[in-house]
Order: sequence, then structure tokens, then C-alpha cells
Amino acid sequence: MREPMITVLLPVYNAQESVRRAIDSILSQSYREIELLVINDGSQDRSLDIIRSCDDPRIRVIDLQKNGGLIAALNLGIKAARGEFIARQDADDESFPMRLESQCQVLLDEPNIVAVGAALRIVKNGNPSGEVWRYPTSAVGARWQALFKTPVAHSAVVYRRRQIVALGGYSDDFRYAEDYELWSRLGETGGIRSLEEALVKYDVGLGGISRAKAEEQRAVHCRIAKANMARLLNGDVDSSVVDTLAIGVDRDEVFQELSEYARAIECLVRLYQRFVLVEQDKYGEFSSQQVMTDLGERFRKLIRMLPYKMRLRGLRILRRMAPTKSVSRASMVRMLCQM
Repeated sequence: MREPMITVLLPVYNAQESVRRAIDSILSQSYREIELLVINDGSQDRSLDIIRSCDDPRIRVIDLQKNGGLIAALNLGIKAARGEFIARQDADDESFPMRLESQCQVLLDEPNIVAVGAALRIVKNGNPSGEVWRYPTSAVGARWQALFKTPVAHSAVVYRRRQIVALGGYSDDFRYAEDYELWSRLGETGGIRSLEEALVKYDVGLGGISRAKAEEQRAVHCRIAKANMARLLNGDVDSSVVDTLAIGVDRDEVFQELSEYARAIECLVRLYQRFVLVEQDKYGEFSSQQVMTDLGERFRKLIRMLPYKMRLRGLRILRRMAPTKSVSRASMVRMLCQM
């Protein structure tokens, strides 16, 4: 029997309301040379019955009697996968019909790319929100974003199985951010990028996670970001600055002191300058509008984290520290107008 090109890895835990739609979205893909590896991770509802009712020879089911958690299920699936490429999807999400064909073509055409993602069309508790979450469409953009957060959507990624196996899969030491940590290692072996199109319907739900888990997730996320930044800078990075650059800028948090802002700006500038040098050394001339755009947006967000009365001084600090090309006079005017 011919081996499938793609293994779709679908862990399931108590997902009786959504798992059939998730499975159908994979079986309806325009790309047919797949296997769907469903891992029932000790579900206590009707999930397994629903999975068993799906009649398609491309489905393989691994039924775990006891719930072992997402990381263990993913690593088991990687070992059991037969495809050259592994596609991820969660049991409450749906893939659009051209997803696997589009992503597989990238991996076939671009041997330097080790993982390819896509934008996500956001659903909230089953209801379309109109939002689209986008990720860097270039490898250089993904390398830059990996300093701060995950550069590719976990539920929309397709990666090369061989590289993931060589890295040992997902690490249990980074629960709640295991994908971000894996991409940080994977990015050292090749390029990661995403397609601009929204190819997965991603349900963010309404419940969220508990406060304790949210705090743990933030701590783990910052631990990964700090390691990535320190590796680039060849030195330690202040943990509070990492927290600001990796988390705070996206949560409308507020600086209490102007000195906190200045330290964050100084670190961000150092990261950018060092990033450009490394990119030029490894890949030749550096040119990426995505990186410049993201840098400018991070500057803007840092200014907005200042209390209103401090923002003008914040702009002066930014103008003094930032690379000239990254903060034009026009962008300064726009920042002033937004204050």
C-alpha cells in the first residue's frame, strides 16, 4: 500500500460537539493523498463513538484509555504517522477544502521551508467573528516574530515529519506553550512561513483558561521568548523587559515609570540591530518590509502603554534611540495624532 504524503494529526478529548465537523473538513480536502490519524485521548463523552462512525479507509484511530494530555498525544501521533508531512488540527476547528493542497505545494516547491502555516478565520463559540489572525508570510518575518511569540498557528501548520522527529518532538517542559518552543528549535533547521489566505476556521471559545493556568502560560511563554532574545544578543535579557515585549504590548498594559518604557525601547532597538546583522551574515542582504512594519507597530504599542502625560517624552526617547529608517517623520506625526 502506498504511503500517504500527509498525515493529519487530530488529538481529541471530550469533543463530541465538534469532532465530526473537524473530521469531515479533513476528509473533504481537495488533496486526497492523506491519512487522518485521530488520537482519542481518554475522552469520557461520545467522542470515540462519533469517530468510529466515520467510514473512510484513510482514518486511523488510536484509542487511549487514560487522558495523558496534549503533548503526549502529539508525540505519540508523530511516532505513528506514516506521511512525509504532518498537518495539525484541533478537534474544534475546521480546515477549508484547499488547505492541505496549498500547504503541501509550498513544502514541495520550497525545500528550505520546514513548516508552513496559514491565517485563521476566527470563530467564537461557533459564531463567526469577522476576525482574521495573520502570521508572517516570509521566513525572515517568522524569525523576527519568534523573538516575541509563536510565528505560526499551531492548528494550521504542516511540517516535515523527519525534522520534528530529529528534534525529539514537543517538550513537556513547556506546557501551554509547547508549540512556540518547538518552532523556536525548528527555526534553527530551516524556514517557517505562513500563507496569507485563511485556511482554517479557528474557534477561540468563550471559557478561556483559569487564572492560575493563564499565569503559568505567560511565564512559560516569556521563558521561551527570553531564551530566543538572549541567544540573538549573546547575553541575558531583563525578565521584566521580556514580559513587556512578548506579552504586555499586545494586552494594553500600562507602564508605571518612564524608565520601564525606555528599557523596553532600548532592548527592542538592540534586538532589531542585532537581527539585521545576523540576517545579513547568514542570508545576504537584509530586506524585509514585514520586519520593519512589525517594528514600527511595536514602537507604537509601547508608546500607547505610557500614561497620556508621559507620551510626548516617550516620543522624544523613541526618536533618539530608534533607527532612523524605522521611525520616519510621517510615522511620528501619526503617533502624535493617535495620542
